[in-house]
Amino acid sequence: MHTWKTTTRALCALALAGSLAACGDFLTGTDLDTDPNRPTNASRDQLFVAMQAKQQAFHEGHVARVVTMWVQQFAGTDRQYIPLDQYDVAEGEFNPQFSGLYTGGGLVDMRRIVATAEADGDRRYAGIVKVWEAFTIGMA
Repeated sequence: MHTWKTTTRALCALALAGSLAACGDFLTGTDLDTDPNRPTNASRDQLFVAMQAKQQAFHEGHVARVVTMWVQQFAGTDRQYIPLDQYDVAEGEFNPQFSGLYTGGGLVDMRRIVATAEADGDRRYAGIVKVWEAFTIGMA
């Protein structure tokens, strides 16, 4: 019994000493303070790839599926497509898709790409993005 109390006290003292010794600010530093998933700036090429991915999702996503139902290329026969096939559209049905035209990967980034390309004298790059912008505005 006496050995058990001594062992328990020793373990508690060891745990207390270990917890006090472990206290330190080990989660700081240049590599730990920056979040690689939240970049503060992006190059023109990175913005261009993001813009292309966003536009592909818009042009071949929900909007395109609903439009093909409305022009009778296929029928909405399951889940959320049944009411859409019958032209029963809710007020905010396309809000996420059309708000994405302006935010990340949309017109805001397109304008930023054109501005940096023109500042660098890269008229070809700016022209490509201007065509994408016209295509996007034409879809909206």
